[in-house]
Amino acid sequence: MKKLTFDIYIISRLTHIYYTRELRKIGLSFGEFPFLISVYENEGISQEELSSLLIISKSTTAMMIRKLAEAGYVRKEVDPDDKRNFRLYITDEGLKFIPAIRRIIDSCHEKMTEGMSEKEKNDICQKIRKIRQKSESSGMKTGKKGKKTVKNLSE
Repeated sequence: MKKLTFDIYIISRLTHIYYTRELRKIGLSFGEFPFLISVYENEGISQEELSSLLIISKSTTAMMIRKLAEAGYVRKEVDPDDKRNFRLYITDEGLKFIPAIRRIIDSCHEKMTEGMSEKEKNDICQKIRKIRQKSESSGMKTGKKGKKTVKNLSE
């Protein structure tokens, strides 16, 4: 059990390396990809909600959204209910990346689970989701036990 966090770290690093290499081929950076796919999967999400979803600072989110907007991949619209906030939407130009991103994600998942049965894949996903939920509710991010900060996008 002592190696669990180290194994998770190594899996994270290997995934990062794989995504970086594959995303570069389609003209995206590893930093841009989670923002683009999250806006696509959560049309109309606010920048604040996006920060919480990705567990990334508001300033980093603002910088990355500005970069993606300047590239023409996302657009910001003033929230009609709160003029201080923006809602985020993927553009037609940003949509062009989604099929390739999906292929990269699927390919990564296939490589990680090669040789596993569907039951084994489902079991490990459930266990990882449980570890994630326990990590979130334990206060690891906020220091406050019981505060949930991230919505589950993996279902």
